[in-house]
Amino acid sequence: MLPQVSDGEVLGLGGFRLDDMELALPLASLREVQPCAQLSPLPCPNKAVVGGLNLRGVVVPVLDLRLLLGRPAPSLTLPCVVIMVHDGHVLGLLSTGVSGVFEVPSSAVKPMSSCEGGAALCQGTVVRLDTGTSVGLISAHALFGAPEIPRTLDPEPERNQSSEEPGDVSEVSATHLPVMLMRCGKVALSIDAMAVSATLLSPHVQTSPLAMGHCRGVIEHAGMLLPALDFQSLLGLGPAQPHDLAQAFVMNTPDGSIAFLITEVMDVVRCREADFLPVPSFALPHPTLFSGTLPRAALADDIVQRSRASITQFLRVDGQALQQDRDVRNLASTVRQRGAQGAGLQADARSFVASTQSIHAGRSVLTFMLGGETATPLEQVQEILPYSNDISIFDTRGSLLGILVNRGRSIPVMCLSGLFGLPAPEVSPAVTVLVVESKGVLIGFAVPVLKSIELTQWEPSLSLGAGTDSSDLAQALKSKTLVKVGEEHVCRMLPLIDLASIALALQNQEEDCPCV
Repeated sequence: MLPQVSDGEVLGLGGFRLDDMELALPLASLREVQPCAQLSPLPCPNKAVVGGLNLRGVVVPVLDLRLLLGRPAPSLTLPCVVIMVHDGHVLGLLSTGVSGVFEVPSSAVKPMSSCEGGAALCQGTVVRLDTGTSVGLISAHALFGAPEIPRTLDPEPERNQSSEEPGDVSEVSATHLPVMLMRCGKVALSIDAMAVSATLLSPHVQTSPLAMGHCRGVIEHAGMLLPALDFQSLLGLGPAQPHDLAQAFVMNTPDGSIAFLITEVMDVVRCREADFLPVPSFALPHPTLFSGTLPRAALADDIVQRSRASITQFLRVDGQALQQDRDVRNLASTVRQRGAQGAGLQADARSFVASTQSIHAGRSVLTFMLGGETATPLEQVQEILPYSNDISIFDTRGSLLGILVNRGRSIPVMCLSGLFGLPAPEVSPAVTVLVVESKGVLIGFAVPVLKSIELTQWEPSLSLGAGTDSSDLAQALKSKTLVKVGEEHVCRMLPLIDLASIALALQNQEEDCPCV
């Protein structure tokens, strides 16, 4: 049953997803979100309990609502666990990801009840005002009362800031926000905890051709290779020292997931919107990514004692602005799954997420140096691989550099500079191989220096310098389109190379002329 509330009351809810279900919990029932690490088996007769999560030394039962509802439960790519609290106990809910804190008028909730007269697991539905999606409100009272569901005593009862009534839809205002406190070097930061899908302790940053600018490399997480960004640098606070990149948090964006390297996660707390103070935009290095500051005095005494004495305030990062940041979304679109060999091209040699569409009209392009700065459509590039000296397994002839073997696939690597009649670049760590698929075959193109991933602002259909040679390869090499990239006030016009057409032309050449 829903509690009796006044018509003008606003309810604060935390949204999360499970497959195609959009769900929400009252903020009073929401504690935090944790990465779904290895779950330990629990001797529980309820098959919906999929294991136990080690939460700071306490095993919390994790429930898959799909199994409880009798729905199919395929494995999740990037699962996380929503930690909920009720009546002095904690329980974990398996989740595909979080969708943020939102508020709705109490009058907008459409109550639901069980036909048997008991407490319904879904106690009501509501339409989110910010996204227009229909959301099911989960009843903590019904969930904890389900048969054979184990419960763990709340190891941190001091973190509760409101009582939970059996009716379960909390009367806590949406201004009570779950906030994650963290530190980047000496800078203390805060962010909406519901914007964070996972936190990683001691992440291993692997070298990658994507390591440029704010990106330090990639992190393997839940079978995916996520770009790892120096969060301090991205926010305009200067590059972090290597020893300050000890932890990370993962965020989902419309184009994929991405990891942000930080020094440490300090705590997850509840704050009122009134606790945050505005900061003039001119005082911030990257004003679009900040939305104020949280004074130390606004925190509870136990939290203040756990934080460093030198910290007087926590700069507030705008989670939604971060998810929509152009650089973040472009890098997130390069997320690739660790290939399962033998599973076909999509699982074996893929890597870029198909969805590279942006909030802007343009498409994503990869820029690199080839005489001058040049671009190619990002969707054509299946993978970005480092170049190595052992790639040449026979005498180099023409533009063919050798054969690269990657995850069980043989990839001929061509020197793109040589194809365009330019001097071959010196072999160095800066040389990168762009892998393109053509008719089921992978072909690599070595480029001297990878630059960035950007969005096109303008793409006129303009052919440059088409020659008289009628061969497919010559036409593919000479046919270019200009594209406009960059920020509004700092734009560049770059030639766009169609690598897919070049790869197809190479395949169409006669077998007795394998090289150019």
